[in-house]
Amino acid sequence: MKITMGSPDGLGDFILRVPFLENLLSAGHKLQILMRPPAADLARDLFPEIEVVVLDNDPFRLETKKIRKPFRKELRAVASFGPDLYVAGAYHPTFFDEIFIQQRPATTKVAGFVSAGDFWPSDTSIEPHELARSFDISVRIQSELPEGEKNLRLAVAILGSDAVSKTVPRLPTPGALSEARALLAEHGLEAEGFVVVCAGSRPGLVMKDWGESNWLKFLSALEPDERRAFVFLGNPKEAESIERLRRALPHGIAHISLAAEPPAVAVSYALVSMASAYLGRDSGVMHMAAATDIPILVIFSGAHWPRFLPEARRGIVLTCKAPCRGCGFFCPFSEPWCATSVPVGEVLAAWRELGTTQRLQVRELEPSPRWIDETRKHDVAGYKARNCRAHLEQMRTLRPRSFPERFSSLLGAGNR
Repeated sequence: MKITMGSPDGLGDFILRVPFLENLLSAGHKLQILMRPPAADLARDLFPEIEVVVLDNDPFRLETKKIRKPFRKELRAVASFGPDLYVAGAYHPTFFDEIFIQQRPATTKVAGFVSAGDFWPSDTSIEPHELARSFDISVRIQSELPEGEKNLRLAVAILGSDAVSKTVPRLPTPGALSEARALLAEHGLEAEGFVVVCAGSRPGLVMKDWGESNWLKFLSALEPDERRAFVFLGNPKEAESIERLRRALPHGIAHISLAAEPPAVAVSYALVSMASAYLGRDSGVMHMAAATDIPILVIFSGAHWPRFLPEARRGIVLTCKAPCRGCGFFCPFSEPWCATSVPVGEVLAAWRELGTTQRLQVRELEPSPRWIDETRKHDVAGYKARNCRAHLEQMRTLRPRSFPERFSSLLGAGNR
């Protein structure tokens, strides 16, 4: 078959979806994917046999719904490809899924997920359960099921066979590896002689981060005879925070930051594959590390627990077993204590064990009495529900009028 997939979410989501793609390719199908940068850049590098279409407008942004004719270029690319099957790849249907599904040719079937619970908060204008009823191939799942398992179940449904596997994602390309080696050489570093670190605060990361004060305490407590360098990856908005963290490292530990001028995503993927370990938060880089089979030490928040756990073979994940887990980042507290309350001592102990661990350990720590008391003072479920409703209402009121007439011409007369 020719299969088009909507996959507009983040870098980590794409990496978790790689085994799904590998299984479809192994079965002989031809693929087209609609994506956003930077995941699209990595997909083009790792999968030259897949047609990658970059979305000009973000289907998750409210502004996209205000555009009179969004996705014109992308819809033409899909029509030119002529898919037999369209896959709504994300668990939450997107605005692009909605537009395409309503205007699809009669010959194009649709596959996707059906939530056994609630799709909240969805970015579609149409109620997502209603949209899911149009799926020709569907997999009914709970929201909290890990994304890697979700994707494999969808592959089973599409292929009509249980013979799917968690295949090892593709290795970095020779060109990306060459650029990564050159970048390391500029700083006097070699493969496996460094640890990749994703820490450092910026707006938008607060609800996932362990907190700069915790990182400062942890880094300053490291043994000064650590022979590996610390390579900080991030984006320019994190650079200032990363500089403060670097100053906390004991004298004698080499360290560099690539946050101010981040390398291309394919080069970052190659760089991560050459590291001896990953240290940091839940991030796209963490999923890169898991995919390239280096040991990981991660401090996790509970916002979507455990949906986005890495598909790692070895490492340690630390989180606090907060009673308010599953908030979807609608957090009523001043900080995400499911992450920030993980003790520095626990992370130091995990760091010392990381070199010998041969499996992925998920350590759910008991919350402190202080935070249990705070939870009792707040109606966390009510807070989440109110904010989800507000988000949904905002999305619904921005529904474009008469878009069936608007977009049918882009997909051909047979769709009218």
